Amino acid sequence: MREWVLAGGLVWAALASASPAPAQPPARPVPVVVATVAERPVRQEVAFIGTVEPDIAVTVQAEVAGRVARAAPREGERVVQGRTVLAELDRVPKELALQEVRALAAKARQEWEKLARGYRQEEIDEARQAVARAEARVRDLLAGARPQELEQARHEVAAADATRVLAERELQRMEQLLAQGLVAAQERDRAWQAHEVGRARERAARERLGLLEAGTRQEEIEVARAEVRQARERLRLLEAGPRPEEIAQAEAEHQRAQAVIERVEDELARMRIVAPLTGFLVKKRVEVGAWVGAGDPIADLISLEPVYVVGPVNEREIGRLRLGGPARVTVDAYPGRTFRGEVAQIIPQADPQSRAFPVKVRIANPEHLLKSGMFARASLELGGSRKAVFVPKDAVVRRGDTAGVFLIQDGVARLRQVRTGQAQGELIEILDHALAPGVEVIVLGNETLQDGARVEKVAPGRGGRP
Repeated sequence: MREWVLAGGLVWAALASASPAPAQPPARPVPVVVATVAERPVRQEVAFIGTVEPDIAVTVQAEVAGRVARAAPREGERVVQGRTVLAELDRVPKELALQEVRALAAKARQEWEKLARGYRQEEIDEARQAVARAEARVRDLLAGARPQELEQARHEVAAADATRVLAERELQRMEQLLAQGLVAAQERDRAWQAHEVGRARERAARERLGLLEAGTRQEEIEVARAEVRQARERLRLLEAGPRPEEIAQAEAEHQRAQAVIERVEDELARMRIVAPLTGFLVKKRVEVGAWVGAGDPIADLISLEPVYVVGPVNEREIGRLRLGGPARVTVDAYPGRTFRGEVAQIIPQADPQSRAFPVKVRIANPEHLLKSGMFARASLELGGSRKAVFVPKDAVVRRGDTAGVFLIQDGVARLRQVRTGQAQGELIEILDHALAPGVEVIVLGNETLQDGARVEKVAPGRGGRP
């Protein structure tokens, strides 16, 4: 016990004999400007962050195959429904085929109309004359050659023989003169040609005489009789008039030709690919000279009048929404501008991961300011109002992922973490009842302020920034 007392005395003596340290002057308080937390009514609403989507987005496809002859619009250009030609395929082969089919259809129509009105009298008279000519030929063949014909054929043989003999003598004479050098070779050649012609005529005359002397063959008579039967049958059909089935068949031929015309015309129309909507061309998929098949993509189009802002709403708030409810939308591309819309669709299928329901807000977009894919913030008004507390935006200090405001307690700054809500002009909402109305928060001088620092309230414009 005595040792502890001695040690304590020595320590006290040492402390008493040491020289005192100089006193540090207290730090100057940081001048700050404060504002009061205000309470005000706000509209009840649900907010979400979403994306601008077009009213319609389509990929136009070729309906028929062909080679691209024209692809006029460029990406980003406006297109008009039914008027803007996106692409046109080579139409020449189809146009030629259409001309041929139209000619066939015209011929089929003439035949149909001819049968429908019946045969003309001149056609029947012509058929009767054909029967008479066929019957006369049969009679001539059955009667055989007449004496006069035989005599005439014999005279033709004699005349042809005499002509040949003369030509043969002339040829011999020309060959002798040619050998003596008294005539040219051309003269001899002409004599040879005349000799050959005479021989051919003699042979033909003798053959004809032989046929006449032999008489008509039975097969010739049978062929002539068949021609008579055919001519009589045609006359009978003409006198009886067209049968109903013939008229119906001719009409069917004409209708088939018309159907082919309509099909080819339809294919020609589909070879000119026009815009199915009014909007913008966002992706061009073909160029001139390319071959496309049926179903191949031609262009991607979107319609931006109206547009939809699509985003998720959690299941706690989805039941408060109603179709047609007003909505406000802002985008970064147009700061300070608000676009008005309405709740158009509430998709009744939640995302399995986030448990949020997709909601679509329709916005009229006549000036096409809102573009597909823009990042957007939507506020859906629910009706009614609630009390909320607000502070100036300058009061909120963001450090890292947290936000807070500085309060003053006994001349010392105290940082309180808060969660912010919607903004109203220069004010911002403080959520979760973190602040009470009337409390003072620092709005100027808080940029580098630390928790626990001494502060001094000054009027705006005095003391400057720390």
